[in-house]
Amino acid sequence: MYADFAAPPAFLWFLPLMLLASATAGWLLATQHQKRQQAAAFRCQRSCCSPARVDGLDHREFEYLVRDLMIRDGATNVRRVGGAGDNGADVVATDPAGQLWIIQCKHRKQGLGGKAVGVQEFQVLNGTGRPVHKGNVVVLVTKNS
Repeated sequence: MYADFAAPPAFLWFLPLMLLASATAGWLLATQHQKRQQAAAFRCQRSCCSPARVDGLDHREFEYLVRDLMIRDGATNVRRVGGAGDNGADVVATDPAGQLWIIQCKHRKQGLGGKAVGVQEFQVLNGTGRPVHKGNVVVLVTKNS
């Protein structure tokens, strides 16, 4: 009634080999992700410190600090964008809930004697954060002593 079916030897090894390959790839991806998270946490621990240390950072280092904090807190697709033509976005990240964050960093080394963050910075960020960058969460981070 049933015809004898003899699978070719190559076919018998194909499915287990594919399962092993996909399991290995999944394990490698998970391991890489964990290593990236640990490296980011280490960078953040190294760079997170006293207000005096943060005051000593230049504007670019301050942006990297904010980026590292986002990575530490589980954000993905995190990148530092800052520079000329950034349209108000120094750091862009996606939080664990899938919300896109647009972060503008304003670092003032002179503390209370320096130029304050004013309405203009808020207007630029508000005008570009959602319409240009399509952000769900728009944040301005500043450091004044």
